[in-house]
Amino acid sequence: MIQFTINHTTNESLDKIVAMQILGVMTALKEDLITIEEAEKVIFSPRNMDLFKANGGSEELLNLIHLGTELEDVESLIPHALEASIEEIYVLCIRFLRKRTECKIEEHVFKPSE
Repeated sequence: MIQFTINHTTNESLDKIVAMQILGVMTALKEDLITIEEAEKVIFSPRNMDLFKANGGSEELLNLIHLGTELEDVESLIPHALEASIEEIYVLCIRFLRKRTECKIEEHVFKPSE
Protein backbone atom coordinates (compact mmCIF):
# COMPACT_ATOMS: atom_id res chain seq x y z
CA MET A 1 0.00 0.00 0.00
CA ILE A 2 1.22 3.46 -0.87
CA GLN A 3 0.76 6.03 1.87
CA PHE A 4 1.30 9.75 2.01
CA THR A 5 0.52 12.55 4.41
CA ILE A 6 -1.05 15.94 3.89
CA ASN A 7 1.46 18.66 4.65
CA HIS A 8 -0.04 21.93 5.89
CA THR A 9 1.40 24.85 7.77
CA THR A 10 -1.81 26.35 9.18
CA ASN A 11 -5.33 25.26 10.04
CA GLU A 12 -6.53 27.62 7.32
CA SER A 13 -4.45 25.84 4.69
CA LEU A 14 -5.74 22.47 5.93
CA ASP A 15 -9.29 23.79 5.54
CA LYS A 16 -8.58 24.94 2.00
CA ILE A 17 -6.95 21.62 1.03
CA VAL A 18 -9.88 19.61 2.39
CA ALA A 19 -12.42 21.97 0.80
CA MET A 20 -10.74 21.46 -2.57
CA GLN A 21 -10.94 17.71 -2.05
CA ILE A 22 -14.64 17.94 -1.18
CA LEU A 23 -15.28 20.12 -4.21
CA GLY A 24 -13.57 17.59 -6.48
CA VAL A 25 -15.56 14.72 -5.02
CA MET A 26 -18.82 16.66 -5.35
CA THR A 27 -18.03 17.52 -8.97
CA ALA A 28 -17.35 13.85 -9.70
CA LEU A 29 -20.65 12.89 -8.03
CA LYS A 30 -22.56 15.53 -9.99
CA GLU A 31 -21.11 14.18 -13.23
CA ASP A 32 -21.78 10.53 -12.25
CA LEU A 33 -18.06 9.76 -12.43
CA ILE A 34 -17.90 8.14 -8.99
CA THR A 35 -20.32 6.43 -6.63
CA ILE A 36 -21.35 7.57 -3.18
CA GLU A 37 -19.46 4.57 -1.83
CA GLU A 38 -16.29 5.87 -3.46
CA ALA A 39 -16.96 9.37 -2.10
CA GLU A 40 -17.22 7.85 1.38
CA LYS A 41 -13.85 6.15 0.95
CA VAL A 42 -12.22 9.38 -0.19
CA ILE A 43 -13.64 11.90 2.30
CA PHE A 44 -17.16 11.32 3.64
CA SER A 45 -16.62 9.04 6.63
CA PRO A 46 -16.78 9.41 10.41
CA ARG A 47 -13.12 8.36 10.51
CA ASN A 48 -12.13 11.26 8.27
CA MET A 49 -14.26 13.62 10.36
CA ASP A 50 -12.33 12.53 13.45
CA LEU A 51 -8.96 12.96 11.71
CA PHE A 52 -9.92 16.37 10.38
CA LYS A 53 -11.20 17.56 13.76
CA ALA A 54 -8.12 16.22 15.57
CA ASN A 55 -5.91 18.24 13.21
CA GLY A 56 -7.69 21.55 13.76
CA GLY A 57 -10.20 21.54 10.92
CA SER A 58 -13.02 24.06 10.98
CA GLU A 59 -16.52 23.29 12.20
CA GLU A 60 -17.92 24.55 8.89
CA LEU A 61 -16.01 21.91 6.94
CA LEU A 62 -16.80 19.25 9.51
CA ASN A 63 -20.44 20.02 8.81
CA LEU A 64 -19.86 19.58 5.06
CA ILE A 65 -18.17 16.23 5.63
CA HIS A 66 -21.05 15.22 7.87
CA LEU A 67 -23.57 16.16 5.16
CA GLY A 68 -21.58 13.97 2.78
CA THR A 69 -21.82 11.01 5.15
CA GLU A 70 -25.58 11.28 4.86
CA LEU A 71 -25.70 10.99 1.05
CA GLU A 72 -26.05 7.21 1.13
CA ASP A 73 -29.10 7.56 3.40
CA VAL A 74 -30.60 10.16 1.09
CA GLU A 75 -29.99 7.88 -1.89
CA SER A 76 -31.72 4.91 -0.25
CA LEU A 77 -34.54 6.70 1.61
CA ILE A 78 -35.41 9.69 -0.58
CA PRO A 79 -33.65 9.16 -3.92
CA HIS A 80 -35.48 12.06 -5.57
CA ALA A 81 -33.65 14.42 -3.16
CA LEU A 82 -30.15 13.12 -3.90
CA GLU A 83 -29.34 15.56 -6.69
CA ALA A 84 -30.39 18.51 -4.52
CA SER A 85 -28.31 17.21 -1.59
CA ILE A 86 -25.24 16.90 -3.80
CA GLU A 87 -25.81 20.40 -5.16
CA GLU A 88 -26.21 21.81 -1.64
CA ILE A 89 -22.83 20.44 -0.52
CA TYR A 90 -21.23 21.63 -3.77
CA VAL A 91 -22.57 25.19 -3.34
CA LEU A 92 -21.64 25.34 0.35
CA CYS A 93 -18.11 24.23 -0.51
CA ILE A 94 -17.77 26.91 -3.21
CA ARG A 95 -18.95 29.53 -0.69
CA PHE A 96 -16.45 28.24 1.85
CA LEU A 97 -13.58 28.53 -0.63
CA ARG A 98 -14.65 31.99 -1.80
CA LYS A 99 -14.29 33.24 1.78
CA ARG A 100 -10.73 31.92 1.89
CA THR A 101 -9.10 33.33 -1.22
CA GLU A 102 -6.60 35.20 0.97
CA CYS A 103 -5.31 31.94 2.44
CA LYS A 104 -2.41 30.72 0.34
CA ILE A 105 -1.03 27.20 0.31
CA GLU A 106 2.68 27.77 0.81
CA GLU A 107 4.14 24.27 0.46
CA HIS A 108 3.63 21.14 -1.58
CA VAL A 109 0.64 19.40 -0.06
CA PHE A 110 1.50 15.71 -0.38
CA LYS A 111 4.59 14.05 1.00
CA PRO A 112 5.44 10.36 1.43
CA SER A 113 4.71 8.83 4.80
CA GLU A 114 7.77 7.99 6.81
